[in-house]
Amino acid sequence: MLFKIKKRFCYKNYLLLLFLLIPGYIFAIPSIYYCPSPQAFKKADKNLTAETNFHNFKYHWTASDKTPSQFPEYPLTFKGADLVNCKDGLCEIECYYFSNIEAHLMTATMKSTQNLHIYQKQNAYLKNFSCQYTEHVDCPFLINYF
Repeated sequence: MLFKIKKRFCYKNYLLLLFLLIPGYIFAIPSIYYCPSPQAFKKADKNLTAETNFHNFKYHWTASDKTPSQFPEYPLTFKGADLVNCKDGLCEIECYYFSNIEAHLMTATMKSTQNLHIYQKQNAYLKNFSCQYTEHVDCPFLINYF
């Protein structure tokens, strides 16, 4: 009888120790996220950067123009978002903005990393600009972060 009590006590200690040692990053937190607003981009070290903080997850974005000009550019209006570079069910989100330079399109990308997953199936509605010409908050997408 005493052996059974000690054995049960040891198992409880092992389970408690196991739960204390399991790191929190094993469990993903799903969250709705948005592209940054065009006004959120600021010039820093010759780059246009924006920081978003939705649902206690911060992300730093860098905007770029695929056809840069000699004039200073900045995002003027939000154009839409799309899933790009999908591999094994994980994708990147690319946010598009009309530039202050006519016919220029600026992009900012959120990439799937070890601590951030953007699943293709969860965000399939973004494919082919389904939220084109809306406000950035009208174009939500799902992320899972650790």
